[in-house]
Amino acid sequence: MSRLEWRGLALTRGGRPALDGVTLTLAPGELLGIVGPNGAGKSALLRCAVGLDRPGAGAVRLDGRTLADWPAAERARRIAYLPQSAEAPWPIPVAAAVALGRLPHGDADRPAGRAAVAAALAAVGIESLAKRALTALSGGERALALLARALAVEADLLLLDEPLAALDPHHQLAVLDLLAAQAAAGRAVGLVLHDLTLAARFCSRVALLAGGRLRADGPPAVALSDALLAEAYAIRAHRAEIEGEALLVPWRREDAGSARTRQGR
Repeated sequence: MSRLEWRGLALTRGGRPALDGVTLTLAPGELLGIVGPNGAGKSALLRCAVGLDRPGAGAVRLDGRTLADWPAAERARRIAYLPQSAEAPWPIPVAAAVALGRLPHGDADRPAGRAAVAAALAAVGIESLAKRALTALSGGERALALLARALAVEADLLLLDEPLAALDPHHQLAVLDLLAAQAAAGRAVGLVLHDLTLAARFCSRVALLAGGRLRADGPPAVALSDALLAEAYAIRAHRAEIEGEALLVPWRREDAGSARTRQGR
């Protein structure tokens, strides 16, 4: 199974630092939640990991070799990537869209490829949509279809940028259960998400970014501490325990405006 490393990554966009010296790893068996406020550098981190953005300094390494040293086809078999705003401009059947995940293997029309597509559709629970046009789906259904496409790659590494954004609570939980199972099977899974409650519950590790810098990396209880949430988000969280699991709920803004509002009540 593959290991991914970001080493001292720096990236500038529009004259501003999108990433500033970020060093992070993603190892087999991990479900890494990448969190942080808007503009923190979360998407940039994933884009650098798949070669879509080229860092100005530092390097991304896959199994000890820099990303550029890997042939593109081999890299595409090792890393499956779901972008934040994955578009679906063509009215192709869902099964055909999911089969695009087999392009790195070149076997979409062979038994192994067809089996991988069927397994991916079943994993996200959309077998009944296989013949529907991708453009005819709801936003949530389309999100599941594009997730299935990433799963169909059968890569060691899964990098997913906000895969929960269009999903209802039931499907959010289903997808996180699925990703946890993928990690338990030995894959390395990294996902960007904004829901700190779900990150605290499901992720084995959390990387907190703010202002392009890595502010914390560790178990959710460490990376999502009160002090770090106040620093990165200017919020206070409510904490409890349900069914033996820690619960974290963002509760109150701690900026000056919210303080004035509370004083005026």
